[in-house]
Amino acid sequence: MHALRTLGWLLCAIYATIPSFWLMIHTRANYWRSRNKSPYRILIPLWIVMWGIAAAITAPWRHIQLYNNSLTWIPAAALFLTGLWL
Repeated sequence: MHALRTLGWLLCAIYATIPSFWLMIHTRANYWRSRNKSPYRILIPLWIVMWGIAAAITAPWRHIQLYNNSLTWIPAAALFLTGLWL
């Protein structure tokens, strides 16, 4: 269970940086298009650094469990099914 919680924390730290990655690209789209080389040579390492920053900031709270109630799986199942349907 500890490994699953750690994996979930790491995935959330990565997922939380996606809006910042999007903003790095789309706010300067003309600049990135004007470059001769691929902009991902710069953007991907910056994004990985953002992962590390997000993980470092949230590390003190990674072991805190907000709730532990089996009944929460009922609405979760409805949300998962809706997501699959969509």
